Formats: sequence, C-alpha cells, structure tokens
Amino acid sequence: MQLCRTPLPWHGQIQARPSVPQRLKSYSSFSIDPLLDEKALHGRMLSFIRGCMSPEVITALSRLAGSNMLPINCTRPLEGTLAAAFVLCQRANLVPALLATQPELLLSVLWILEQISSQYRSHLSTILRSYLDYARPLPRQKLYPLKWWRKEMLKWQMIVLHKASWRMHIEVERDLAPVLALMDGPGISHRLAALRACVWSDAQLRLAAHSRISRSPSPVISQRPVAAHQLFEVLRGKIICQ
Repeated sequence: MQLCRTPLPWHGQIQARPSVPQRLKSYSSFSIDPLLDEKALHGRMLSFIRGCMSPEVITALSRLAGSNMLPINCTRPLEGTLAAAFVLCQRANLVPALLATQPELLLSVLWILEQISSQYRSHLSTILRSYLDYARPLPRQKLYPLKWWRKEMLKWQMIVLHKASWRMHIEVERDLAPVLALMDGPGISHRLAALRACVWSDAQLRLAAHSRISRSPSPVISQRPVAAHQLFEVLRGKIICQ
C-alpha cells in the first residue's frame, strides 16, 4: 500500500512544490536530526501518544474508526493511521512538547493524511464538524469556536508541510513498519493499548447513541456513557501519570 503525494487543498488548492525526491533514513531518524537516538525517538513517541489522548484527537479518531474511514488502509488501520501521523510529525521535526499539548497540531496532521487518501476529505469545515463531534462532555476540552479551530489547523497544516519539505509520500514497509515496531515495543505497547481502548470505547458509545436515536425519539437514560466516560478518564490518567 502506498499513499501518493497529491496537492493538498487550502484556501482553494495547494500546489505541490516541485522537489527532488529524497531517500528517507530508516528507523532512528525518519529524515530528521541524524543525531536523534532511540531513547529520544522513544520519548517523542510517548509525547505523541499523550497528545493523542486529548479529547479532540480521541473524538476525531473514533469518528473515523467507527465509520471505517481511517486514512491508512492496512491490517491495523488505527495503528497504521497513528504511525503515519507520527512519520509526518517526525519529518517536520516537531518537538515533543508540541506533540503532547497541541491537539490542533495533531488534528492538522490527521487532516493531511485524510486529504492524501481521499479528495472528499479536503473541506475543512466538514472536517471540523466531524473531528469535534463529541459523543459526550469531556474534561480538558478546548471549548473554542470553529473559527478558532479553523485558523489554528490551517496554520499548523502549512507549518507541517513546510517543515517536512512537502514530503507526504508514505510507504508501509519503508515508513510505517519501523514505527509500528516501535509502538509494539516495551514501554509503549501498553500506552498504545490504552489509547486504542479509548478510541473504540468512544466509537462504540457514539454508535450506541446513534442506534438509540434511530430506534426511538424518546430520551433514554443509559449507564453506558458513564461507564465509557470512567474508562476514558482512568486510561487517560494512567497515560499522564506514567
């Protein structure tokens, strides 16, 4: 499976800047600082997963996962999507503090992946309504208007594209396989499992709510949202504490 680099729409259409293809280094650098060792790469991955545990990224991933619309089509689409997002963050040489604390940055990277995989996922207003469609109120949400999110995501999109030198082409064996191996490794695999549990819990809650609405117009009080909410908080607490 290959994701081909295509022009990305932004205020109409971004024209891909012509450049000489560059060979990517494997595993420890992903075309960033060649002095970055495995320990530093491990730390970046932990920061990346912590950032993905934000309510905004969980919501975006759960919407895509529940609708079978994750942009990476592989045997593990959720993990593959996360790995591809991490590759782009590495190519842009984004510092760990940004990865851990700026969900708008991670949403912009996810949007880039969606634009590469489908021409129908390029309109930002539609994307934002999907990404920020919370299944339930969550603590630590950034309760800003869509105008703020639009401005921030457009800004981060251009920063990522520029810093990554517009290299959006991703291959499974060359790019994703080393990152998936890192995710499945010691010190990270259990955090990835917690993230995966949060995403699917949110997706199941969303599907259950949709099913209840479609079956009956009358309000029904269910205990499932409470259980899912508690699961999210417990798992997210473990990620932050560890």
